[in-house]
Amino acid sequence: MEWHVVDYPDGISRSLPKVNSGTREPHRVAIIQDWGVGLQPLYDQYDATQLAFDEAHQSGLLDRPVELKVVEVEGLPYARATTILDAVERTVREFAPIAIIGPHTSENVPVINPYVEEVGIPFIAMCGGLELAGPWTFLTPNGTFCDEAILMVDHAVDVAGARKLGVIREDNLLGDEYTTYMKKRAHERDASFVADVRVGSFIDADTAAAAVTMMRNSAVEAYMYVGFGANAFSVLGASQKLAAEGYAAARITMSIFMGTIDGLSQYTGLIDNFEGWVGVDQFDERNITFTSMLDRFEKRFGRRPVHCYTAQGYDMGNVVAHGLATAKPHSRYGLRQSLEKIRRLDAAVGGPGNHISFGHYDHRGYKGDYITMRTVVSGKNVLAAD
Repeated sequence: MEWHVVDYPDGISRSLPKVNSGTREPHRVAIIQDWGVGLQPLYDQYDATQLAFDEAHQSGLLDRPVELKVVEVEGLPYARATTILDAVERTVREFAPIAIIGPHTSENVPVINPYVEEVGIPFIAMCGGLELAGPWTFLTPNGTFCDEAILMVDHAVDVAGARKLGVIREDNLLGDEYTTYMKKRAHERDASFVADVRVGSFIDADTAAAAVTMMRNSAVEAYMYVGFGANAFSVLGASQKLAAEGYAAARITMSIFMGTIDGLSQYTGLIDNFEGWVGVDQFDERNITFTSMLDRFEKRFGRRPVHCYTAQGYDMGNVVAHGLATAKPHSRYGLRQSLEKIRRLDAAVGGPGNHISFGHYDHRGYKGDYITMRTVVSGKNVLAAD
């Protein structure tokens, strides 16, 4: 073998490319959105996340800006599991973020959790599944099925005065979990489910009408619709027809009620479909953390999106910003450890006093009234009676 010696007569240092020393590279965070892609409420969410990061930098909490990348990709139940997993893997590989925000739905988070644990990257999601937080997965839940179920039954009993309950549930993970906790709570409240109709994840208007008719034929005093929510358009429409015919049972639903937001009509139809329904939401005009954030959002972006996804976007960005502020070192592992030390961070989501705290064995952030019960009256989303 012949060796070639490279000669640097002026010194090897003269051959090096010119680089700037001491330049602060921005932190990188990727937003991976798996539902509602292309819709305005999600644009509000992204902008609220950006606002949280920009404020953290401007205030001196962070010593450098945060570079955001948004990836929109439809996940389960519409697309394949591999579609969302491929999008996450590609984003982490090519963009090299220190953390990812999303994907979010309870169908997709179980797909992603093994991957984020394998590569070791902090994963922040608004998933509502009770069991889906993990070693690298931190949740600011957009509702939680078991908690929502309890609040829905309590509203039926305490506000509507109902004892005979019914449920229309989708045959999926969400429908099963909601129903399990609703029946448990009903037993605790001396109420009972006298009608339980299981439907597929995608049904037509006739199937929805038959399900609501079963509620009427069973003489239930309050009925609930739960699941992923892909059937909301059909079920809500059928309920309005029977209500117009005089069937006056109380109607209560889960976080699909957030479909009352202007811009989400492709999922649930117009807000008129929710008229008379009570449902789970996550914003409260009495929460000054929320309203003051909206003031700053409006000043920055020129619009005032009063809905829960603006609040969610801000909280997720604020959580990561505070984690980055104290991470030692600024690595994925350092960020994970720092996130676990966040305590009593004021939340934009939920009622007054709601806050975010994590711990070593506690990766579900919201502590307080993070769920609100709201209703639609004359086409307006307002706080429900309690």
